Amino acid sequence: MPKINVNGADLYYELHGSGDPLILIAGFNTDSLFWRPILPLLQKHFRVLVFDHRGAGKSDCPDIPYSIEMLAQDVLKLSDLLDLKRPHVLGHSMGGCVAQMLAYQHFELFDRFAICNSFIKFNPISTHVVKFLFHLLQEGISLRNRIEGSLPWIFSTDFLQSPHKIEGAINHGLKNPHPITLTGYKRQLEALLGFDSNEWFHQIEAPTLIINGMEDILCPYDSEKLAKRIRGAKLFNFPHMGHVPMIEEPKEFSRLVMHFFGMHDYPTFSLHQN
Repeated sequence: MPKINVNGADLYYELHGSGDPLILIAGFNTDSLFWRPILPLLQKHFRVLVFDHRGAGKSDCPDIPYSIEMLAQDVLKLSDLLDLKRPHVLGHSMGGCVAQMLAYQHFELFDRFAICNSFIKFNPISTHVVKFLFHLLQEGISLRNRIEGSLPWIFSTDFLQSPHKIEGAINHGLKNPHPITLTGYKRQLEALLGFDSNEWFHQIEAPTLIINGMEDILCPYDSEKLAKRIRGAKLFNFPHMGHVPMIEEPKEFSRLVMHFFGMHDYPTFSLHQN
């Protein structure tokens, strides 16, 4: 079980495949298992790093204030300790906020950035939802019920019309041997809600792909704004997809990011140039 001490916390990580380095940064309340649907294809072409944020999975959960800048520093140090040279970065949701921070503060240490279903500042409706789910965790509501209650905020209409897919998503969550703890949820939540890149995201100059699910109701507003105001950014909208297109359409999602990260033998996608 590989772990490495990063900024005072032991972080769990895995390296898969070979080729140009690629760091996958998971979102709030998830861990490295989140990337299982796309990892098999990506590791055929990249040296892929997946890891658990502090407060999640098999990593330490220090009970101290967290911030997106702290999580970004964890990624920066992890990349350095593992000797990853100018890696690509793919960040989802809160992980996309971490990617924004890295692209803004340390773009020279990385190559390209893909920011998926992320935000500039978490919106009030979704804030209420994640706080409510925290209260359910506090009250000891079963994991199955908490997962089931979160599904409409994560998946598309088409996905939610399939009882088989719903049960599969629930079972996937139930099989996680290291679900997030109350402390981990609380500390990651303060990082999530404390993030606001309005004052600086438009200064990002790294090559950037913004990925959006057109039915994403958890992070519905900011992908267009990110793509329009980051110089040279490209935008790709997945129609009929919710907050997790990499789970709903793993093959198409993988082809998209591989093309952007330089695998030009994969089909060219129609990327909107801003």
